[in-house]
Amino acid sequence: MNLHDAIVQVLKKVGTPLSCQDIADIINKKQLYKKDDLSPIKGGQISARINKYPYLFKVDRTNKPMLVSLP
Repeated sequence: MNLHDAIVQVLKKVGTPLSCQDIADIINKKQLYKKDDLSPIKGGQISARINKYPYLFKVDRTNKPMLVSLP
């Protein structure tokens, strides 16, 4: 599974918007995605990935931290 598929899976299961760090924490806890170096995913990596795939994710930047959901 790639990282953006793992993000989609987390958001579908939870059903509510989440911060990038919350998404990263769930992905790490459930081991949905592993980096080549096996280090944990960070919130910044989630943010970078959702920005790369804007058609897959809805981002509410009015909140701090920003919240990510599915369109």
